[in-house]
Amino acid sequence: SFAKEKLMMKEYSDISNFSAPHALIFGNNDQKQLEKKDIIHNKAENVLVIMVESLSLEMTSIRNTDEKSFKIIEKMSGNSIIFDSYRTPFPGTSRSFISANCGTLPGTAQETITNYMPDFKCSSIAEKFNSAGYETGFFASSMFTYDNLNNSGFAGKYKVFKDFLSLKDKYGKGGKFYSYQVKDSDTASEAYDFMFRTVENGGKFFTFMFLYSTHYPYDSPLTTNELKGSVENYRKSQEYVSGVIEELVGKMEKSGFLDNTAVVITADH
Repeated sequence: SFAKEKLMMKEYSDISNFSAPHALIFGNNDQKQLEKKDIIHNKAENVLVIMVESLSLEMTSIRNTDEKSFKIIEKMSGNSIIFDSYRTPFPGTSRSFISANCGTLPGTAQETITNYMPDFKCSSIAEKFNSAGYETGFFASSMFTYDNLNNSGFAGKYKVFKDFLSLKDKYGKGGKFYSYQVKDSDTASEAYDFMFRTVENGGKFFTFMFLYSTHYPYDSPLTTNELKGSVENYRKSQEYVSGVIEELVGKMEKSGFLDNTAVVITADH
C-alpha cells in the first residue's frame, strides 16, 4: 500500500545527535510542507511534546469531515507543519512510547519488549536532551505500570517523571469510569509548573506530556455515565483534551516562553 500511495520514507537525525522515530513515513504533501522554510521556527530553545491517546476521528484516514472536535490543532496549524500522511507502523500504547522515546521499536507488534525485558534500556531522547543541558520532564495522566513502562530505560532518563501514581495524592482520581487516571487538566498544570520553573531559573526544557481522556471509555469531565464508550463521548473527550491543550498554550504565551518553544502534538493512535 505504501508503494501504491507513492509514500516516501525519511530518517530524521541530528538534533543533539538523536535519531527521532526510526521510520517516519510521509506523503508528497508532507514533503511540500517541509520545503516551506519560512514557517520553520528557528528560535525555539525549548521543546514540548504532547501525545494524545487517540487522534480525533475526522483526522484519520478512514474519515474526513468538516466537523472538527480537536479545534486547537486547527487553530495552531496556520504557522505549523501538519504531517497529514503520517503512518505509525505499530499502533499500540507501549510500542508508541518506546518508538517515540527511543527512536527504535525492538520486539514485535504483538508483544512489547518491556514485557519480556523489564529493564530494557535505550539511548533515549530524554538522555540526549539531558546531555545538552536541558531539564527533562515526563507527565502522564494514566498509570505507567502497564508493560513495565515505568521501569523501562527511557522512563528512568527523565529528571522528573510523574504519572497517576505520583499525582493521585495531590489531585485525586479524575475518572468516572476508569480509576487509574488524574484529569488531563491536572497533568497539564504539573507540566506547566515544571516548564515555568525551568524558564524562571534560566534553564531550557524538554517536556513530554501524555493526555489519556481520549482512550476508551472516553473518561473526561465532559462525558456522561449514560453514554459510556459512545461516539458522542469520544467526541466530547476530544473537545476536552483540545481545551486542555489550548489553556496550556495560553498560559505559556502569557508567561512569555511560548514563542521560543517548539510544540509538537502527536497521537498514540
